[in-house]
Amino acid sequence: MLVDLHIHDVIEVKLSDKELSILDSLKLIRPELAVFYKDGLYLKNSSLESKSYILAHLLREIDSGLREVYERKINIIETKCKKCGHIERSIKDNAFKINDIALFGEFKKEYDGFDYLKGVTYKKFKKFSGHAYSILSSFHLSINEPIAKEYIMIAIWFHKYAHLNRGTDSSIRKESDIIKMWEKFEAVLYELFNYIKYDNIDKILKISNPTSSDIQKVRLIQKTDIHKNYFWGRLNYVNWLKPLYENGYFAGVNNPEPIFNESTNEYKAPIWVELAYIQNVAYQLSQNTGADFSIIINIIDDICSYRNPGGKRIVNYNTDSVIVFLISILPLQKIGQKHFNYLTTIIKSENSSLYSDDFQKRFIDKFIAANDKKNLLRCLSVILLHRKKRGLIESYRSLLDRYFLQEFIDSKNEDIIRICGIEGFKVIEKVLKKVAKDHWYNISAIEDHYQNGQNLDNFSHQVVRFVREYLLKLSCDDMLIIIISEYINKVRITIYPRIAYFIINSRYEKLSHLFWSVDFNPLKNIYNNHELFELLDKHSSTFSNDQINRVLAWIDEVDDYFEFDGKTHPSPSKKMWLTALLKTEEASVIAAYEKAKTIYPYEIKHPGFSSWLESVYGNVSPLNYNSVKEMDLSEIIKYYSNYKEKPLNQRSITDPTIEGLGDIIRQDIKNNISKYTFDIEGIATAPIGFQSSWIVGLWQYCNDNKTLIDSENVLSLIYSIISDNNFKKGYVDDETPRNRNKMFVHRVLSLLNCGLDCHGNMFTTAYLPIVKKIILTIYDNDSNVEKVEDKDITSKYINSYTGELYDALVEYNVVAAYKSEAPLEARWDNDIRQVLDAELSKRKINPLFFYALGKGYNSLFWIDKSWVDKILSIENNDNWIGFMVGFHIHHKTVTQIFEDFCNTGQYDRFFANRESFDLVMQKMVIQYMCVAYYYDKINFDLDSPLFIKVLNEKNASDYENIINFFNNNNKQIPIEKLKDLWRVMFGLNKRLDNEVSMYFIGESYRWLDFFDDIEDEIKEWMLLSVTNLQPFAASQVIRKLVGYTKKNPTQVGELLFALVSAESKIPSHSKLEEIVEELFKSGNTDVAKQISNECLRKGYLGLREVVKRYE
Repeated sequence: MLVDLHIHDVIEVKLSDKELSILDSLKLIRPELAVFYKDGLYLKNSSLESKSYILAHLLREIDSGLREVYERKINIIETKCKKCGHIERSIKDNAFKINDIALFGEFKKEYDGFDYLKGVTYKKFKKFSGHAYSILSSFHLSINEPIAKEYIMIAIWFHKYAHLNRGTDSSIRKESDIIKMWEKFEAVLYELFNYIKYDNIDKILKISNPTSSDIQKVRLIQKTDIHKNYFWGRLNYVNWLKPLYENGYFAGVNNPEPIFNESTNEYKAPIWVELAYIQNVAYQLSQNTGADFSIIINIIDDICSYRNPGGKRIVNYNTDSVIVFLISILPLQKIGQKHFNYLTTIIKSENSSLYSDDFQKRFIDKFIAANDKKNLLRCLSVILLHRKKRGLIESYRSLLDRYFLQEFIDSKNEDIIRICGIEGFKVIEKVLKKVAKDHWYNISAIEDHYQNGQNLDNFSHQVVRFVREYLLKLSCDDMLIIIISEYINKVRITIYPRIAYFIINSRYEKLSHLFWSVDFNPLKNIYNNHELFELLDKHSSTFSNDQINRVLAWIDEVDDYFEFDGKTHPSPSKKMWLTALLKTEEASVIAAYEKAKTIYPYEIKHPGFSSWLESVYGNVSPLNYNSVKEMDLSEIIKYYSNYKEKPLNQRSITDPTIEGLGDIIRQDIKNNISKYTFDIEGIATAPIGFQSSWIVGLWQYCNDNKTLIDSENVLSLIYSIISDNNFKKGYVDDETPRNRNKMFVHRVLSLLNCGLDCHGNMFTTAYLPIVKKIILTIYDNDSNVEKVEDKDITSKYINSYTGELYDALVEYNVVAAYKSEAPLEARWDNDIRQVLDAELSKRKINPLFFYALGKGYNSLFWIDKSWVDKILSIENNDNWIGFMVGFHIHHKTVTQIFEDFCNTGQYDRFFANRESFDLVMQKMVIQYMCVAYYYDKINFDLDSPLFIKVLNEKNASDYENIINFFNNNNKQIPIEKLKDLWRVMFGLNKRLDNEVSMYFIGESYRWLDFFDDIEDEIKEWMLLSVTNLQPFAASQVIRKLVGYTKKNPTQVGELLFALVSAESKIPSHSKLEEIVEELFKSGNTDVAKQISNECLRKGYLGLREVVKRYE
């Protein structure tokens, strides 16, 4: 009896995603292998007793078939199998032999899990070197790659499993063995196909005239995003267009819908990758005159007309951008109104402003170059698209970029007018009618006037400008006359009459008759005032007597008064209009003007404008600089003393002020210093405002020129001013923030400190007594403590008179001792010491004083080391914080004082109270420690208790500052010092048991630049670093490794392979190709292949061409 067994019909098997992927890949590579694999899947689930043998045969055929497709036959000897005649291969060289013992040791553990292989010996194993080499060479694998080992481990035994047992053992082979082997081979194939699939895609891409079979293979490529992107991004041949189009690849239904991202609360538009090919082909077609664009046009139509099941267009910005490109590249005769309808729909979407540049470059410029009137008119409708913006005041906004129309008018209006003529104007005028209500109240002038503000993005303004420019350049024919006549006779409050008056004013010779032919009084509409005033003012000198009389009659009808808030007020209108006629010099005009002045006697600063906006930077002075420059000091003081500014409630921002005069005086001081330092007795009795300008000017001069005022006249005058009882009284009694006496004193101290620098400018010895008297007088006048309410004590100190006072006290003592060459035991000035001792003994909370002690610590140390020792035992925490901040902010050089701070517990106290200091201060202390560590003259090393404590506490900020310090100062640091530090910190953090350890290990690669070679110890540290990098650091590591590739290729290869194995995404803009190329050149082929294959598995294709060059 014959039995017809249809396995596929009997067994139902649902293929997994993994199995489907393998099947698709085999179809691409060699369809018959796909049949073997598919049947194997059915057999695997069948109850056939011989399936072990059949599956083994299928595995053997799939393996040999794959190698036959890909194999590079190098160094191979072929022999026939004695059992079945199958070709076996062996290899002439010893590439496999140098690894076979180690491999067998690895594989033996796996073989023990197979019933049929657990007794296999090394002697049998090593016979398969040819098969193993074939696997490696066929797929560009290195023997060290896990996938290569897995493949070799099982594939060399397929031949053995496929044959009957020889000898006495005739038992049926266990099913579990072959199932396990099948599943292992599936795992190998799945991973292997992820990168060899590109070879198959490349073969397809080389086909210029595809068959139906080739088109079907595209379906297989489509199933994986990464392969799909690769294929469509590289497909070039035009002959693929028709079959792909007919198979529906570019149908509108395939346009991807935007995807909502809940984490960002935004929609993301996926890229329709197939359209990359369409763009490519469309461009190729555009380079050939007479090319057939019918399919491209059909694709545009299909995508733009498609509506989803909800009846809506798919708004995908990426797809829309492609459509804009495709329409723009069509031949001019193929672009129709429907395409502008498509463009309009796209621009009305939410992303409309993004198309502005493309629209001008791809459409407008193209049509202007071709003098294409029809399409330019269509373009005008698109660029004038707008929507109403709701708000407190409704307005209109362009759908394109808000500045697009403004720039378009400036650059393209002449071309538009030249080509489109009156038809173009009609398009713009339609829009003007729609937005007309938005004009009359928010446009101060029809011309480009700064009273319109900076509203360059205001759509209504832009439309008015467009209309204006058009009417200025249109030929003066009957059509223009009709337009202006219509505009001037619109009686409602609109923008049209204003435009008309402006155009008549600009083209008066040819259009003036339209103005004089009006049958109404135009002056009664106050909203047209500006344009009318400009017209009358500009041309009144050409008016005839009849015309003058007519305007006077109009003016006479204007009201002399107006009612507001229940009161009658004089109107400026008559006076304003008469001002415009004064150029006529007619007696009747002058008489009417004089009469109008009696009604409204005030100045009209800006005739024609109902309101005026202006801004001023700084203060306005009643005198300009040149005037002050020409005056002597006594004249300036007299003018300042007698000047009366307007009361604040009557003053405009452009009116001159006393502050403005002070600004000019300070400018004169900076440029004419001698005028203000010799014969200056008159300043003693000048107003305090002048005295303040004088002292500020002197200080600014010193500050700008890095100098001092070493003048007895100036110092004596200052002392005289601050010693005056009235000055002292005003200093103490006035508690307002604008106490001018206190401001004066503040700048006096600033001026003195310019001459109290023992490393720079110092007062002459003879003047030091008067300097001291000034400082002590100021201290006696006011030594109250200023409050510090936040951590930014430095800012408070620098900007306070108290800070300047404490600086002056300390630095005066230093300069006096230095200039007198005082011996070590006599460097104190007794009066200054008395003040400082008194402040120190007060035991008040005074952080600014202790900040001054910190800032002047080195100076005080030089004066008297025993005195500064008592500073370090500050009890109050606020005062101690002030001292620490003052010291570290103002001492950038690390000296032996660092050891004193360590020995007295200042830094232990600092880290115990670190939350009281800002991050800048914490960074400074860490930097101090780092400098002390590498500076040999300071006793501070890795075994110092403070260093040990900081490293063990593992504070994230401290670790970051340590890494950055050495990374930024690598030219100064001894290499061994950094190596010792890296070793210690690596040991503390290599377990990666906390976030700070992970941060350090991941960032420590930054120190690699210190070293010329990657030694074994550094390689160990780097291996852990590159496998635990912080986000986005991989590309930086790769750039660093480039410099070591020629000198240390083996180490670089190992590190780079570890990096790409650990990274989930390979950085696309890096030096990977350069390194891998060098690895191939230097003979490190295995690791170069490993790196390339790993990158390929993760979707990075940049190394494929490099590998091909070295196959």
